[in-house]
Amino acid sequence: KQWYQRRVRGFQTSWKVYQLFQFIIPSILVFISFAISTFTLVQRSTVLKETDRKFRRVTVTITLFTAVFLCCNIPCFFFQIMIMAEAVPRFHFLFWFGVWVFQLLHAAINSFLNPCLYFLRMRDFQRWIKQGVKLSRMSSLHFSA
Repeated sequence: KQWYQRRVRGFQTSWKVYQLFQFIIPSILVFISFAISTFTLVQRSTVLKETDRKFRRVTVTITLFTAVFLCCNIPCFFFQIMIMAEAVPRFHFLFWFGVWVFQLLHAAINSFLNPCLYFLRMRDFQRWIKQGVKLSRMSSLHFSA
């Protein structure tokens, strides 16, 4: 019986370390990236050259993607921490609600917003989409005639 209890405690400790590496450390790294991008964006307030404008546009884009990622995933990270701390009882309504809302819904929202940001921020992506729409219209006109 003691052997079994030691195994269970070892598994629980391993699981918590796994959760730490899966959720907490990446969120800290992303937040640091977000802070650096925001700081860089604020520091370069004067835009004189074309390269400065491009750098600023890239920095704004990276900052927006990072902010969307953090807004969509921080609730998931906190929910995982609450599960690790056993603040949310397993097989309780709040547990299942949290899984659906904080893990699945927020991930879907993030997946939906990324292409929207691509379209809004990246000119080559905009041209590619517009060209694809134009080609699909031409092919549908060709086949319908």
